[in-house]
Amino acid sequence: LVDVSENLRSGGRGRPVKVYGLSRLAQGDNLTKLTDEVLSEWLQALSPQDASEALDRVAGRLMGVEKPGALGPIARRLVQCIELLNTMHYKARWEARAQGPRMIIETCPYAGVITNHPELCLMDKKLLEKSLGGSVEQVAKLEKGLRNIPICIFEVIN
Repeated sequence: LVDVSENLRSGGRGRPVKVYGLSRLAQGDNLTKLTDEVLSEWLQALSPQDASEALDRVAGRLMGVEKPGALGPIARRLVQCIELLNTMHYKARWEARAQGPRMIIETCPYAGVITNHPELCLMDKKLLEKSLGGSVEQVAKLEKGLRNIPICIFEVIN
């Protein structure tokens, strides 16, 4: 929340004086409102089918995946997917279960606009499917988890 905003050099010896100020994050911006309005304008102009296809393309761009169908064992694909999600500010992890693995997302990077744009959950689903090369199903959306924080859960369908 705090950054060095300026380094002042004195004419003499010693360390420079550092001036601290609020970081860009702490100062805030209008990005949430802008994102909300842009999504509203863009998606209302599309049919449901076209919106789904557009969200699929956006998911591919976000993940850097041009072709679906990731290669390698599922455990490796899950680890790679989690690493990619976490670079995009998801706080994600996966769990192995008898019914199959599931992805747990503890931080929604779209929290500021998800209420007005639940279709972003569909984009997350598509994002996971592209990364894992298979089908996933969302089974929980912003429900209280074990640590009493809202989580989203996606089950990987074998």
